[in-house]
Amino acid sequence: MRFAWVLSLLVVGCTQPIGKDDMPPPWHMWGASQQFEIISAPPTAVTVTKQLVRINYGRPETWRWFFAASILGGTVSAAGATVVVVYDVTFGVGRSQSTIRLGRFSFALAAGAIVPVQKFANNINGPPHDDAVPLAPNVINSISAQDIQVAVTVQFLDVTAAEVIQVDVSGYFSPETHIRPEWMATPPLFPGDETKGK
Repeated sequence: MRFAWVLSLLVVGCTQPIGKDDMPPPWHMWGASQQFEIISAPPTAVTVTKQLVRINYGRPETWRWFFAASILGGTVSAAGATVVVVYDVTFGVGRSQSTIRLGRFSFALAAGAIVPVQKFANNINGPPHDDAVPLAPNVINSISAQDIQVAVTVQFLDVTAAEVIQVDVSGYFSPETHIRPEWMATPPLFPGDETKGK
């Protein structure tokens, strides 16, 4: 009888999904950091773009975010160099989508070795609703979306060629209310990480 009981456990164990625990949870794509090393090439600005976030949540949700940009180091020989970091967010529900600039940081660099500096935000001032009232606040701190992609662009403008800077950028998203219908299923379909939504 004991042998049959052990054999039964072995058979049940062999029928469990293999490799599931080795897969990262889907929210690993909901945020990332990227580092850039950019070399100046005046008179034009050097621009580099990378994808930072990819979310396919499976249903509409209200999302909040946090963006950060840091100048890590480098040297500029003359005043007037600038670094601009922008976050272009493409989001939508169903078959529709929009692209808006949801974040922007600007750095004015002094001549000499760059002192590390960081800027961050979790909201942005959107365009005015009414051109007749241009100073009316339009603070945006959440978006409604099912799918989200974030492309970050770093632009380095310098008056001297071949100067190098290092920039670190980050972006993180999280749903405002993280309740999934799968949680209520019987048997539960939420074994510790997301199902379907990614």
